[in-house]
Amino acid sequence: MNSNQGLNHKLKIDLNISIESSLDQVWNVLVSPDSIKEYLYGTETTSDWKKGSEIWFRGQWEGKDYEDKGIILKFDIQKEFSYTYFSSFFMLPDLPKNYSEIVMKLNEKQGGVFLHISQIGFLSESQQNHSLENWKQILEKIKQLAEQSSE
Repeated sequence: MNSNQGLNHKLKIDLNISIESSLDQVWNVLVSPDSIKEYLYGTETTSDWKKGSEIWFRGQWEGKDYEDKGIILKFDIQKEFSYTYFSSFFMLPDLPKNYSEIVMKLNEKQGGVFLHISQIGFLSESQQNHSLENWKQILEKIKQLAEQSSE
């Protein structure tokens, strides 16, 4: 990867899902390290869960160890969780221009919760499309975990 090339912050993903569960339960699924491990492909997540704190994502993907990271931008309980995200798979220098931004917003609705997830910043449209498919799977798993816990 060319180290002069950074992420394209004009590329964005926006996805929504309706979850039949309580706001509290959906929030807990989003930010619990045990739940994150279930919906994020076995990733171990560590943070002190405060605005301005580091968040680390460690695991193995397709046989390769990884250690990704970011900074929590917003941690508004049961409303919004957002963070910057730097992936070792990008093979780019650890510079601010090479961080994506991930935002998860919750809105209570009759009968459950509306979850909106967005990611800004990708290497290419191909990577954006690959991430879109991953996020669709992740959202379905979040829904499954939250709804199971509500039963």
